[in-house]
Amino acid sequence: MRTFILSTLFLGIYIILDIILNELMWESNTKLTIYLQNKEFKGEQEIMTFFSNWLNIFPGIALLVFMFKENKLGAILYGCMIMFIISFNSLLKNIYHQPRPFWTEEDIKGLQCNKEFGKPSGHAMQSSLMCFLLPCILFPAIWRDQENLKYPKLLRVIIITIIIIWTLITGFSRIFFGAHTYGQVLLGWIYSGYIMINYMTYIHERLLNYFKTCLVTGGPGIGRRVIYISILVTFIWSMISYLFYRLNSNEILINNAEIQLWLDAMLRKCTSQINPYKFKSASVLQNNCFNNSFQILFIFFILLGTKLCGGTYDESKFSQNFAKLKWKLKLYRVVLLLVLLLIVEPFVFFIVTEHLSAVIFFQTIPICFFGGFVLTYFYPKALFHLGLNIEGDFLNSENRIITTKIHANANEV
Repeated sequence: MRTFILSTLFLGIYIILDIILNELMWESNTKLTIYLQNKEFKGEQEIMTFFSNWLNIFPGIALLVFMFKENKLGAILYGCMIMFIISFNSLLKNIYHQPRPFWTEEDIKGLQCNKEFGKPSGHAMQSSLMCFLLPCILFPAIWRDQENLKYPKLLRVIIITIIIIWTLITGFSRIFFGAHTYGQVLLGWIYSGYIMINYMTYIHERLLNYFKTCLVTGGPGIGRRVIYISILVTFIWSMISYLFYRLNSNEILINNAEIQLWLDAMLRKCTSQINPYKFKSASVLQNNCFNNSFQILFIFFILLGTKLCGGTYDESKFSQNFAKLKWKLKLYRVVLLLVLLLIVEPFVFFIVTEHLSAVIFFQTIPICFFGGFVLTYFYPKALFHLGLNIEGDFLNSENRIITTKIHANANEV
């Protein structure tokens, strides 16, 4: 508990300091951002855009690990942490309800026009978590030698250096774009660090051991109690998120005059925006934050899909059998997963509306549902029915059936 107490104490002290120094940091950031934008060199926007926009490369790496490596549980837990940090950041933004610098400071350009609240920085929270948990969860041998894997010291130094630089430049890019103050970026890093430290210290290994025990051949599977608890936690999370959404929607925490100034600034400074947004538009302010807070449903659907699939998983058997597969069969398995993931594409690109309820129920929730179920239900079942599964596959339903029959016969004897 020492780590939890110390990290919580540090977080609490920083939150207090952030409140006290908020005005000072905002004023100094305004000068800093104006200076950076006025001194912009050729190609700087392109460099900053790369680090700011290419965060999706990390979920892509997790997907590759899920397809080709035995650390499939790690890949899924990594994806769940990404969805959690997005949801948590969105909840925090509705609690802080602080504007972005380019909304209020006339001399700051809106080089990237994000339209939800600005504090804490979502890019800072996501990039730091994705970067640092990548080696911790997906490639743990980078930090510490594993039984059959050891990285050279130089490679470790290079990878860790890239992680640190990527995180710092992503945060710096948000200041340069006028999307965040450095105070919002720092707060994002603090929250992200707090979550990562406590997750890796107290939760990650226990989750891995729990799932490995449940999913081993002949194991009990995911218990109903876990599903019930996840339903309760998701419901409480949604209610808290809804509370702060309503406080902002009813203009209890924010001022109507300020809101209109912010919306006007978006229209004037965002070249990609043609039509003015209304206060109730799904893409802006508290509405966008409330919608994104539902990303936590991805974790629930991962658990539910794992429960309903009822399969087994054996890392050692998978790596042995996957290595023996012909390249064509490996390719078929990859194509199958990618085709199944296309299920979510219509919800991403073809549902275009500014009605918040429609976006939540016909886009966000279906994406979380299909995203979670593709990995834990549709893909394992499809592999089995197409004859592409191998012994040790993730949620291999055949093993569970065979094991059940064996135990039944043993009981009869």
